[in-house]
Amino acid sequence: MRAGRMNSRLRILDASGVELGRIWADVRPPLEVGEQSGLRESGQTKVLVRPRAILRPGLFLEGHGQLFVIDGQGDRLSRHQDVHLSCTRLVGRNGVYRRYGGDESPVRVHVSRNTPHVGLSGQVMDYRYRVDIPALDQPAPWQPGDMILLDGTEYPLTGLAEDGDDGTVVTFTS
Repeated sequence: MRAGRMNSRLRILDASGVELGRIWADVRPPLEVGEQSGLRESGQTKVLVRPRAILRPGLFLEGHGQLFVIDGQGDRLSRHQDVHLSCTRLVGRNGVYRRYGGDESPVRVHVSRNTPHVGLSGQVMDYRYRVDIPALDQPAPWQPGDMILLDGTEYPLTGLAEDGDDGTVVTFTS
């Protein structure tokens, strides 16, 4: 690959947000993207980089206001010249995570409205907001009284969703 094609500077982050390094990359968005239903973009983004031993699935790449999660990697031509990363872009709007004590920190947020809340009997009990944020943006473990502020609207967090924390995205109900 020609060096001029790798024109995006990305930071490599671990799950807690600690920077592990920086790389030059060629970011290629997905050709087709379905309807947005959460923080994760439905199509896969291809990111081409030079080989680095530190790169592995589960790490985050951040740059130009975008956040990606590495899902897989491969040397397609087995030449050891460039590595193809399959990434999921986390698409959210800028919001604020307000802790119960008043501390605030910026987060990327995706809010889904009228999400069914299923009770223990397996029936829909009511409809709630579903609030997704990247795990690395969460300032500390959730506690009652925390809330998300987005576009002037407050979303008090009532608990983790049933599939609430997969290590990449944390999902709350409100």
